[in-house]
Amino acid sequence: MSKDIIIGGGIAGLILGYFNPKVTIITENFGGQFSTPFPLGPKYIHKDRYSTRFMKELNLNPEVKTIKIGFYYNKRLHNKNTIENREKYFKKTRSSEEIYKTSMSADLTEFEAFDIGPNEIIDILTKKIKNDILIKKVQKINYSDKTLKTISSEKYNKLYVTIPKNIFLFLSGHPEIAKEFESHPTTFILVSKKNKYILKGFEKFDYVYFSEPKYPYHRVTKVEQGYVFEYRGDKIAKMKGEIDRHVMYVGQLIENQNKMKFEDITFFGRYAEWKHGIKVNDLLKKIYTNKL
Repeated sequence: MSKDIIIGGGIAGLILGYFNPKVTIITENFGGQFSTPFPLGPKYIHKDRYSTRFMKELNLNPEVKTIKIGFYYNKRLHNKNTIENREKYFKKTRSSEEIYKTSMSADLTEFEAFDIGPNEIIDILTKKIKNDILIKKVQKINYSDKTLKTISSEKYNKLYVTIPKNIFLFLSGHPEIAKEFESHPTTFILVSKKNKYILKGFEKFDYVYFSEPKYPYHRVTKVEQGYVFEYRGDKIAKMKGEIDRHVMYVGQLIENQNKMKFEDITFFGRYAEWKHGIKVNDLLKKIYTNKL
């Protein structure tokens, strides 16, 4: 019997499942990148009309905090960015002259966010969702006859894809097109608070961008356990005071304008849509404004 199916159990898949309880979720595990033992950089739920509505929907009332962003250039920390610094940062992280509007937090110097992490939202959604859930690995997608191969065969009416688009393309028999979807792996390293940060003034900010080549990392975020350093690449030497690390092999996205369309398939989320600037708030907006 055919059914509507969501592939992926990260935050995009869980949000979609929460609002569509009759849709089956197929995933290997829950959480996606938010299931790691420490935050992978600045992960916030920005406060806007859609996230506020979502918090009420979940019967949550978290405090609101102001997140402050710093920019390191010309040998010191600044609370404002420049065009030149954006260009330098984008070249450092993506080897490209083209700058996405959303890079470096879209030049915001601060914003309001709910004092609750995406990982907490995932835990709450995992308990609240009423969907039929299949903990399986998708091995192949045949969109011509609307079937998914796991350890069995699943027939779908409509498919919602929240896994990275390049993985979807490999699974659906388009490896050459999948290879066109480029990204740079990103390594996140958690460093102890005991290793005091060297830059004067860092305590004023929640996270700081580093565009200058002398710094091998490009962003540093304060988290409860210490500091998280982000590096482009997956072969990063051990850091002094290192506690843990995590490598995202689909990390810094190089946006792709491929217009290939699939009937009855909807891509939902940053990696599924292959757009760097998509936030949780954008997913909620799509749902609340019926743009899916």
